[in-house]
Amino acid sequence: MQDKVQKMSPEIRFKGYTDAWVLRKLGDIINVNSGRDYKHLNKGDIPVYGTGGYMLSVDKFLSDKNAVGIGRKGTINKPYVLYAPFWTVDTLFYTIPKTENDLFFISDIFQKINWLSKAESTGVPSLSKKTINNIKVYVPTFKEQQAIGLLLKKIDDLIALQQRKIDTLKLLKKALLQQMFPENGKDIPRVKFNRFSGKWEQRKLGEITNIKTGASDLQDAVEGGLYPFFVRSENVKRSMRYIFDGEAILIPGEGKIGEIYHYINGKFDYHQRVYKISDFKKEQIDGKYILFYMKRNFKKHALRSSVKATVDSLRLPTLNNFPIIVPIYDEQKEISSIFLNLEDNILIFEMKLRSVHLVKKSLLQKMFI
Repeated sequence: MQDKVQKMSPEIRFKGYTDAWVLRKLGDIINVNSGRDYKHLNKGDIPVYGTGGYMLSVDKFLSDKNAVGIGRKGTINKPYVLYAPFWTVDTLFYTIPKTENDLFFISDIFQKINWLSKAESTGVPSLSKKTINNIKVYVPTFKEQQAIGLLLKKIDDLIALQQRKIDTLKLLKKALLQQMFPENGKDIPRVKFNRFSGKWEQRKLGEITNIKTGASDLQDAVEGGLYPFFVRSENVKRSMRYIFDGEAILIPGEGKIGEIYHYINGKFDYHQRVYKISDFKKEQIDGKYILFYMKRNFKKHALRSSVKATVDSLRLPTLNNFPIIVPIYDEQKEISSIFLNLEDNILIFEMKLRSVHLVKKSLLQKMFI
């Protein structure tokens, strides 16, 4: 006996669409196809996709129709659009919309589904065609699908554009970090400002800064506290007291050594296993220059000297003896300003990206059932 057809409407709709959405099984609106091994194929220009995305290119295609990829095994919760022609490996299903069903609408439906809750294995997450086909979703008419799919595709394109800008700026920053600081054994960088001349001077970090650990513990953290409280992670907590007021770089003394850096100029509290690098000599040492120099070079130095336990641990002599090459103060300021501008722009684009993601999340909630 056929199930009674259920009808509903979403919270937000385009004008002109009034027909109720109808509950359907995915098997009614898509064809689920299996990927195959590609190792017998030759190199070519047809992309091969797996659950993690693009892998390589071959000389034959598995499908000449656009589809939505969804993992069969492993990563099963990251569907994405596949543009024909393409090949998929055997851990990635490719689902082709049936007639009168829109590709991008189907992709959006897939993004709303909690795929991990459909997993059929207690070990490696996996899906079957039967499971996918039996999932029930609400769908509108083909024209309304197209309207929704087009809108959200434009948002996806904007997300991709913002992400490309961020990736480009991060690559530029990485390249400049390599080019604008001297290589080991060198006293001048490969890229230098023409108006500055002279060799750079080699010093030790402990000679040009003051380094010490904090006096606070995690129990001193207070939600909504007046001052930043730097602990052994990327996250900054809050405290009701401050134990230093000034310019400083803060790094954890254990855990992700050489990966976490905080910069501040003001009042703050810091953990007893966090190192504060401060007291940069006025008109001689630029704190931000030290920050970027350490981001480029300190991790390798620290890991050579770290104390091995359950986590890497950093000792004060390792910091004090860190060799650092410095140009004159004005050149330090020029170099740090370039990286500060890059980081500011990266932050701006990341904020824009988060905003667009929130817009899409809201639309997925309100334009679908």
